[in-house]
Formats: sequence, structure tokens, C-alpha cells
Amino acid sequence: MIFDFHCHSTYSDGSQTPEWLAQAMAAAGVELFALTDHDTVAGVHRVQIAAQANGIRALAGVEISCRWGAHEIHVVGIHVDALATALLEQLASQHARRLARAERICQKLQKQGLPDVFALSLHLAQPAEPAQPAEPLDAAQAKPQQADLGGCPGRPHIARALVSLGAVKDEATAFRKFLGIGKSAFVVTEWPSLAEAIAWIRAAGGVAILAHPLYYKVSRGRLESLIRAFAESGGQAIEVVSTNLDSLQRSMLANLCLKYGLAGSVASDFHGASTPWIRLGKLPPLPDTIPSVLTLLPINKFI
Repeated sequence: MIFDFHCHSTYSDGSQTPEWLAQAMAAAGVELFALTDHDTVAGVHRVQIAAQANGIRALAGVEISCRWGAHEIHVVGIHVDALATALLEQLASQHARRLARAERICQKLQKQGLPDVFALSLHLAQPAEPAQPAEPLDAAQAKPQQADLGGCPGRPHIARALVSLGAVKDEATAFRKFLGIGKSAFVVTEWPSLAEAIAWIRAAGGVAILAHPLYYKVSRGRLESLIRAFAESGGQAIEVVSTNLDSLQRSMLANLCLKYGLAGSVASDFHGASTPWIRLGKLPPLPDTIPSVLTLLPINKFI
């Protein structure tokens, strides 16, 4: 089975709608995927309807920002209950953290003589509407309540706002000069702990996956410490196959899966316009030495 358990839509920092993603996944031969927008499940209703219309399946997913020591870590949850009251309350708290962070970033930018881009960032973060209103998958299903919170600007939206006002030439410059980790407008956010994020996902019936483990720029020893802490906190899989990883990196991550009893996942981390080099459905398969994250799902529902 060709699957992809990490992608983003206009409900977070992706440039494409849930409907576009479902159609693109189907056209690329992906049979099962998960929409994993940052700290929101608001796009799940739309993507599942669109996936069904295109003859494939979409799982409810989310990518939760959290902290492990001094590091911001991302944990993907797939097959979560997108209507679970506790999860929606927890993600609402994440929404509030993101909104406060965006406001502080924009204030820092203003102090450096840049224009106030908070309102424009809010506008850019609003999810694109579908071409046609989405109908429930069945009469008993309601639209996730989190959709009512509206969009929440992340750093990419702030970068786009700066570009649109001519304050910087492109988004890469915005991150290099102002928004990147440790730069002049960067804001450290008090995210929940790694263990809390995993617990939220597991309590909502989901599978917890460590996202892009080589993204965090830690030493080999610290990476192993992170994966050990992830496993000990109830984490179940790590992204072994993802964009830009070579065979040696995949093999190293697979060995860590075996050492700590974790499954492996496949993840494009597709964002659309900001990741044009990603070709959906073209990632290599998981190494056959490790269990697939598919083994942790009620797979008969999806094949």
C-alpha cells in the first residue's frame, strides 16, 4: 500500500485546500493518507469527503507542537477522533498559544522598523473555502467544532505578509533575517511537553509518530535520547522515510526503531507552494526490517 501520513493544507501553513490534496494524492497513486495540519483537525471533515470522492481514504490527523528540554518537537497523530471533546479543547489551547506568539512576533518586527503585519497575517491564515460546500459523510457526523476558531497565523504566514508589503524580497529572507530560530523576531513558545502531546493523541484513539526526527539538528546521541524519551512516553512510530533523507539516514532511523520497539512511517511533509520539489507518491518504501505504522491501525477498514 502506498501511504503518506504527513501533509498540510490551508488550515495551517499549506498552500492547497484539503480537496486539492485529496485529488493530488489519488492522482499520484496514494491509497491512504493523513491530513496533519499544525495543531488543528479543522480540515479533516473536508479532506475525508474529498478523499472518498476520489476513491481513496484519508485519516484524521494532526501535528502537535511540543517541547522536549530546550527543543521544539513535532508529534504527528493519525487516526485520531477529530470530534473528541478533550482533543478539541487541547488544540484550542494550542490555537491560543499560536495566536499569542504571532502577535508577539509582529510586535518585535515593528520595533525593528518593519510594518505591522499582524492583521494581514491573520487574513492570510484563513482557510480557503471549498468550491462546493462539504456534506457530512453520514447523517450522524458533525463538522469538527475547531473549524469555528478560524485560521491562526504561523511564521510562514507572517513571512508571506512581509513579502506582500515589500518589507523583504522573499520568505526565505524573512526567516533568515527575522523569523528563524534565534533570529531577532523569534519567540520561544511554552508548548506542552512531549509526553503531554503523545498522551493527547493516544487518548483520542490515535497513533503517535515522531515527525521528521533529523530536522531538529541535534547530535546523534541527543537524537537517540529524544527517541528513547518518545518511546518511554508512549510514542509508537517515527518517520523513517521522508523527503530529503538518503538511504543511510533511513537505515539509521530504522535501526533506532528496532532498538526502541517503534514502527516506521512514510511522510512527505507536503506544504504545496513552499515545497514544490516534493512529488507525492514517490517516496521509497519502508525498510522491510521494521514494522510499518500500518500494523498499528485497524487496517481492514482501509483496504
